[in-house]
Amino acid sequence: MTQEELANRAGCTRQTIIALEQGKYVPSIS
Repeated sequence: MTQEELANRAGCTRQTIIALEQGKYVPSIS
């Protein structure tokens, strides 16, 4: 699965996936 496919399934952008992988973005679970 590519970052693009993951982003489409998760309903976010590829940039969000990249940021998550690099530890630059930590979503809140609330």
